Amino acid sequence: KGVKLDYFVHWKGYSITERTWEPDHHLKNSPSLIATFHRKHPAAPRVIAAAALQFRPYKNFTTTTKKPRLFDW
Repeated sequence: KGVKLDYFVHWKGYSITERTWEPDHHLKNSPSLIATFHRKHPAAPRVIAAAALQFRPYKNFTTTTKKPRLFDW
C-alpha cells in the first residue's frame, strides 16, 4: 500500500536524453528485462510478493508453570 517502485528506462531506439521514470506496472510486458536488471543490481529495491514471505508460528514465552504469588520471599 502506498509504496511506489519506479524504473529509469532507456528506450530502445531513443537517445539517452529521452530516458523516463516509469512505474513498475507499466513494465509488466518485459519481465525478463526486469529480472536481468535485478540480477545485475541485487541491492536495488524490488517488489516482494507477500506469498514469498515465510512467518514462524507465534510462540508465547511469557507464560510460566508457577502459580503467581504476591511476594516471592
